[in-house]
Amino acid sequence: ESSSSTQATDKQQNELSSHLISSNKFDITKIKEEQLKDSSIQNKIKEIMLDPTKHPYVFQDGVLYKLMSTNATNTTKTKLIYLPSSMINSLLRSYHNDSLSGHFGICRTYYKIKNKFWWPYMKRSISQHIQSCLLCQQHNINRSKRPGRLQ
Repeated sequence: ESSSSTQATDKQQNELSSHLISSNKFDITKIKEEQLKDSSIQNKIKEIMLDPTKHPYVFQDGVLYKLMSTNATNTTKTKLIYLPSSMINSLLRSYHNDSLSGHFGICRTYYKIKNKFWWPYMKRSISQHIQSCLLCQQHNINRSKRPGRLQ
């Protein structure tokens, strides 16, 4: 019962995620524009042009992608959009703070994003964003026990 409801929730979240990507904020032309402005991405593109086989990235149709393994044997690689630093906060707001996103925790938010986007220190920035979310701080309870009285 609970696993089927979790699967249904995950399916709804995937549909929502697809909607967010196709929305105006994260369409591929906007990502291309922002990648052009990002100096670290431009440096990475130059490195790839010099030796494409040396890096786990691919530059295709004007967009830089990170190649990530999808299984333990590293036989299958998935292309993830290398998200420019200028778009990280708006993406995190869309996947966490948006009224349809549900203010999920660090792991769930990470798993929603990790199959579509990549950027350096991704887990850390997701964690910092969620830990700084005022609504989550107000509504999430502290599950640790209070220290006992000293005698």
